Amino acid sequence: MTSWTVMLRLARRDLRRHAGRAMLTMALVALPTLVLAALATTVATASISETEHLSSRLGSAPGAVKVFANGTPDQHLFGVEQYAPTFDSGVTVGRPGALLDGARVADAETVGQLTGGTAYPLTIETTRVVVGDRRIRASVLGTDGRTPVYAGTATLTSGRWPRTADEVLVTDAGSSIGIPTRGSFVLHTDSRSDRKLTVVGAARTMDGHDLVTLPQSGATETSFLIDRAQPVSWADVQKWNTYGLLVLSRHLVEHPDLVPPAPPGFGAATDNRVPSNAIVLLLTGSVLLTVLVAGPAFTTSAARHRQALGQLASNGATRSMLRRYVLAQAVLLGVLSALVAVVLGALLGITITEVARRVSPRHAYGPVEVPWTQLLGLALVGVVSALVAAVFPAVSAARVNVVAVLRGHVSRPKVRVGWPILGAVLAVAGGALLWRTITASSLGGGEVPIAVGGVLLFGGAVVALPWLLVQVARLASVLPVAGRMATRDIGRQRSRATSGVAAVMAATALMTALAVGGGSDVAQAKRDYVPSAPAGEAFARSAPADLTRFAATARQLDPSLQIDEVRTTGALGWPDGRQPTERDVLYANAPSCPVPTSSVTDGAAGCASLGEGGMGTITVVEPAAAARMFNLSSTAQMWLNKGNVLAVQGDSGTVADGVRLKTIPDAVVRNGRLRFAWDRVPLEGAARPLAHTTTVPVRVLDASTPLLDSLRLSGIAVIVPTTLAARHGWNVPVSELRLHTSGGISTALEQRLRDRAPESVWFGVERGYQDRMMLIIEIMIASFALITLIVTLIGTALAQIEGRADQSTLAAIGAPRSIRRRMAAGYATAIGLVGGAVGFVVGLVPGIAVTWPLTTGTDASANTTGPVIAIPWAFLAPALIGVPLVAAIVAMAVTRSNPSVTRREAT
Repeated sequence: MTSWTVMLRLARRDLRRHAGRAMLTMALVALPTLVLAALATTVATASISETEHLSSRLGSAPGAVKVFANGTPDQHLFGVEQYAPTFDSGVTVGRPGALLDGARVADAETVGQLTGGTAYPLTIETTRVVVGDRRIRASVLGTDGRTPVYAGTATLTSGRWPRTADEVLVTDAGSSIGIPTRGSFVLHTDSRSDRKLTVVGAARTMDGHDLVTLPQSGATETSFLIDRAQPVSWADVQKWNTYGLLVLSRHLVEHPDLVPPAPPGFGAATDNRVPSNAIVLLLTGSVLLTVLVAGPAFTTSAARHRQALGQLASNGATRSMLRRYVLAQAVLLGVLSALVAVVLGALLGITITEVARRVSPRHAYGPVEVPWTQLLGLALVGVVSALVAAVFPAVSAARVNVVAVLRGHVSRPKVRVGWPILGAVLAVAGGALLWRTITASSLGGGEVPIAVGGVLLFGGAVVALPWLLVQVARLASVLPVAGRMATRDIGRQRSRATSGVAAVMAATALMTALAVGGGSDVAQAKRDYVPSAPAGEAFARSAPADLTRFAATARQLDPSLQIDEVRTTGALGWPDGRQPTERDVLYANAPSCPVPTSSVTDGAAGCASLGEGGMGTITVVEPAAAARMFNLSSTAQMWLNKGNVLAVQGDSGTVADGVRLKTIPDAVVRNGRLRFAWDRVPLEGAARPLAHTTTVPVRVLDASTPLLDSLRLSGIAVIVPTTLAARHGWNVPVSELRLHTSGGISTALEQRLRDRAPESVWFGVERGYQDRMMLIIEIMIASFALITLIVTLIGTALAQIEGRADQSTLAAIGAPRSIRRRMAAGYATAIGLVGGAVGFVVGLVPGIAVTWPLTTGTDASANTTGPVIAIPWAFLAPALIGVPLVAAIVAMAVTRSNPSVTRREAT
């Protein structure tokens, strides 16, 4: 214990004497911990737990209820973990249960009587804000911040709470989409008359609502906060379910053990947790990164204190004392670095979240949360990593040759032949273990083999690095003088260089693994993406009456806009918006089968019908529009122009009795003919054969192109030209509009159309595959590239500090003043390129292996597909090549060209 005390005091003295070197060492030790702490804080703050979400949904109330539309609910179906999502998406208007029978929408007084408390309405609706010629779609939260029970549903940031129905608060989310933050504006709702609202302040909501008003009557979504003294128990939930109410209980969400398990046969909550072996893989890589990045600091430190170690040994210090001398510095630097890193990381994480909140205010964010338990764990990992990184330098220090060190001469150990072989064996074994475990686990199970495999893979690569550096030094004869000297110095000072290269290797390996895994996942999603329309074409889907209104609005906004109608059997709604007593039905089947009835009962084996209620819908469209929308050939368009029909056939992915079924059975289309049957039938009554029939030629199209495949996925089976439908008087309602221009729908026109589209219209523009995952991958690559650059520069700086004697010798013999800078650039380039190359190879193993569970699946034909392996060279190559070059430039710029030279004067 006395020996440890002495060594800790010596370590503290050395750190105070050489504060600059200590800061560089701390930066290397703290860098991975700081990044992980910032990531943990960002994730904890950005994510919203069920408990954190309670305030926005319940305020200060113990519970809330919402009317269930479909009779009497049983919340065993949802489970306590699914209360909030189900509660949030539940239908609010419908026929409640027995005790609320006859009321379309429950009122607060009735709900309060049933629940034994006071009910306060909390409303959510989507509406339009009229700003100039724009109609901005906005989400409106109806709450009353003046009443204590609503506390937490919204936060007032400036101004005052609304006092009347004509006052409003604008949130950051609303301001970001162009809603005025002062003055007044008009609120437009399809179901109610327009209202003029006056802005009285600003607010913030957890769920990213745009406006805050008082609770609105007739809102599309209404829940009731139940204010009472008692918590809402499970017995209350079951009782209120019988009233036709969905229940959210604060007490049960905070104490899920009070909810009994669901009976057999009831649905279970979906497990959305991250697979455990994915977590282990990331943790293993993070710990190895922390250990290897800290390595150069202690390797250089031990080499720098070689003279002090020799003096200690000459004064009787044992080998254990020499080891403790190096480890004492690791303890002090590790503890100090870890504490500073977690504090700075937490502050950085909070800053990142606040910046993200301002940049994207419509995203849901939780309250600021610092996960101190995780951060303390990270701090402990940082301290342990520092000690582990210092173990090998400490062991080497204990073997110091006292006489040689005191003479200023240090012999360089030769690379034993067995070490690179051992390293290769360990790396191959670790890689094979990782590969086998990951590819066979489907991201579930195998945590221990993954951790062991990762350690063996990285450890084997580190063991083989000294031999590799020697080989690189031997190839340096073709380089300029400065590069040759720097590379040979790396081969000669292998202990120092190996730790620097290993740190670069660790950062590059993690960067490569994440980039390959994420890039392959994106590539698979892009490959499987099925477009809804040709690129740049807009589509609008809704009931016929709403589509008619939208078409008129679209023509007013842009008269050059071309609009095509797509009519489909089974479309929603009715042409005049009213439900009649009769309906028009249209079916198609094989001519040899019985005529379909109004209930699609064919009455014969091997027969099937197409149309509403059948195996696929019938689409009526102009031939030219069909050719453009579905990428049909000129031959297929001519076929439609003649009044014939096309059938879209693909693999259904279903296998019955060993036979793979098609979307349109061969029994439907026989001998190139298809029979259509139609009639007007009453909505209620017995089924009867359809009165009118006709037989037309048909050609079958294989759903081989993406646009045709979208037809198959959407259930469209037959394409009918409008001339054929008009000839027979088929009344097929409009189900979709296609809007297009010669140059495609611009983003400005898209926004104008979206602003003016009715609430019930689903509007979109086909822009191809869109995914933010690639942006996340790019950010990760940039982050790891920055880490690699910092590690390379700090490692170069520490090496230059230790090599000052050599630099002085070069200056004394007349070397050019720029040689020091060029050598520093060569050193940074060498360790960056070698570490990057080895790290890229090491990172490919887990990166490619993870593509099996990520991208292997089945296609629509039930065939196994994948894996998809995509290496994002466009992002990795600049990082692998650019980082060493940037490090070389920076190292050349900051290195002094005139080293201090010790002068001896004759006496």
